[in-house]
Amino acid sequence: MTILSCSTQGTEDKNQFPGFVCSDFILCLQTSTQRRFMLQFEMNNIVCLDSTDGTMQYDFNLITVMVVDDFGEGNPTVFMISNRKDKVALAEFFHSIKARLAPDCSYRASHVMTDDASQYFNAWMSVFGPAVKLLCTWHVDRSWRKASPPSILKEHLTIAGRNATYISPVSQNALIESMSAIIQSRILAEVKQAKFFAILANETTDFSQQEQLTICLRFVSNFSICERFVCFALAPDLTGAGLSSQVLSILDTLGVDLAYMVGQGYDAAAAMSGDKNGVQKHIAAKCPSALYVHCATHSLNLCLTKAADVPEIRAAVTPMNSVAVFYQDSNKRLLKNTFIFDSCTCMHTGAFSVTLSVYRYMSILSSPVNLCQK
Repeated sequence: MTILSCSTQGTEDKNQFPGFVCSDFILCLQTSTQRRFMLQFEMNNIVCLDSTDGTMQYDFNLITVMVVDDFGEGNPTVFMISNRKDKVALAEFFHSIKARLAPDCSYRASHVMTDDASQYFNAWMSVFGPAVKLLCTWHVDRSWRKASPPSILKEHLTIAGRNATYISPVSQNALIESMSAIIQSRILAEVKQAKFFAILANETTDFSQQEQLTICLRFVSNFSICERFVCFALAPDLTGAGLSSQVLSILDTLGVDLAYMVGQGYDAAAAMSGDKNGVQKHIAAKCPSALYVHCATHSLNLCLTKAADVPEIRAAVTPMNSVAVFYQDSNKRLLKNTFIFDSCTCMHTGAFSVTLSVYRYMSILSSPVNLCQK
């Protein structure tokens, strides 16, 4: 355990801790494992900031910095115990973290998730630079429930007229569409700010046996690659010409400038990727700068499907999945045995790490002695 910063009550150091008084206390802690895990997701990661009040009889606050790993889980990387949680104390906390980084390490978070208190995000930006602010869904739900207790809803349903309850399917759909419009407008604002973008599209049959066309936009924001879903649309014409016409119509409705479309990604279906009459051919005719790239997710799926034809690889899938689930179910195991992932060249997919060398992974699986020794 490493002490990053410490100021005890009864002492006052205006040079090292400006803004602190004699009664203030701050203690910042980090283990070597937490530091290694923080640096593993050094660039363009998601950082979560949260505090827990009243953890002890002295009424101190426990502030935690967490990073999101490849499994989508938040893992604590640094702790601060203090009687304060204002911007001054938080800035000292974040400066103590930054001071321990290597001089050539430019730690940057693409997104910072906090509650609705502004001091966490403002203090983080003052030390580590700009990022996109996200609100924790748990805090949003708690604030919404606190602002709208059941008694208010019950009173509304009791005294409101039958034409003003807003619980009918029509009203609920209207509310959902309004929220959709707001979210979509913010996404489009990000796209316009980024200027250049690529389009991702896929067509599939939904549960009601209707053909649905999915449109996503891919762009760079704050030095981070972003992919944003923008809409669903019924696809009555599944030909390359029909789908391309519909895609271009949707983009025109969204108000994005096609002159800045530099890429398009689809699966390998002839209607989408065909170089004679596929969607990519028709869109390239309208937007010459939009280069077609086979969707990486579909490519990975095809590779894994083809690899399953090899008996050795097919036999390795089950133990590989079991090992991934074993470590994913416990952050303690994941942090304690990072040597397994460090010893393989990996490609991070978000759900778990898929090794580029199956045989290297199998060699680890076939060495239980090494695993036990670790």
